[in-house]
Amino acid sequence: MPPPTGGAYERIEPQFDQSEADIMGQLSVVSGGSAGNGMSNGGTSSGMAGPIATRAQAITRLREVAAFFRRTEPHSPAAYMAEKAAIWADMPLHEWLNAVVKDGASLEQLNDLLGVKRIDE
Repeated sequence: MPPPTGGAYERIEPQFDQSEADIMGQLSVVSGGSAGNGMSNGGTSSGMAGPIATRAQAITRLREVAAFFRRTEPHSPAAYMAEKAAIWADMPLHEWLNAVVKDGASLEQLNDLLGVKRIDE
């Protein structure tokens, strides 16, 4: 027999149903479903539906993901991570390593391991 909940589940169940409906509606808009206008939840349009076909489209989608999370979950690190991924996508490996790895010895070891030439070489 399950432990008694004092009716708590019954009181919050409608909220779960509403959250599920909200999520399904957002998925429909993002995937171009019932909204059918290519608009994202924020009213912007990437003009893209379906799978990503180019690098530029992928970076655009990353920026859209960042904007979505900034708007809907400003406390979430997802917005910052998606934006960083979009920025890093435009960086050569040696620049990215220099930006991310702050310890000089570790950076040199990584450059040697990966065969990355230093800028001054």
